[in-house]
Amino acid sequence: MSLATRTVLRRAALASALVLLATPGLRAQAAAPKFGVIDVQEIVTESETGKKVFQTLETFGKTKQTELDGKRKEIEELRAKLDAGKNTLAEAKVKEMADQVEQKGIALERALDDAKREFARRQQELLGEIEQKVLPIITQIGKEGAYTLIFRKFDSGLIYAEEGTDITKLVIQKLDAAQAAAGK
Repeated sequence: MSLATRTVLRRAALASALVLLATPGLRAQAAAPKFGVIDVQEIVTESETGKKVFQTLETFGKTKQTELDGKRKEIEELRAKLDAGKNTLAEAKVKEMADQVEQKGIALERALDDAKREFARRQQELLGEIEQKVLPIITQIGKEGAYTLIFRKFDSGLIYAEEGTDITKLVIQKLDAAQAAAGK
């Protein structure tokens, strides 16, 4: 092999080595991870969709509370009659009224338990609907913003996140815009 050929091969090998050495650095710069965080609670409380969910749950809660208050009032009135008539009513009538108070009390407890379960079920269902609407938006933001990872701010065990990584407001804006467009 001639000296000129060896020199060309050495230069080519050196250039290849430099490219190989430089490439991981270039790849590391190009693929530097970008993180984002979202505050789920803020999305639920600040978005129009979340506000509607809370309004629905509040209306349901008030309706159930009114029903339960009516049952409590009925029990209180029956107790008042029982207390007023203990000395004047026949013993059988007093026992009958006491049994009614007890039965209505048990019915009230059951109704309260049922209302709590129904409220929890509805809350879970409605929050699940929000999640189904939000996930595609977060995915879209992730792709458009070239995010490597997006975390739930408080559910992920995250202890600190730089303010600039919080994309919650952007998610809320896009969710509200999507819901407004869907409503038209």
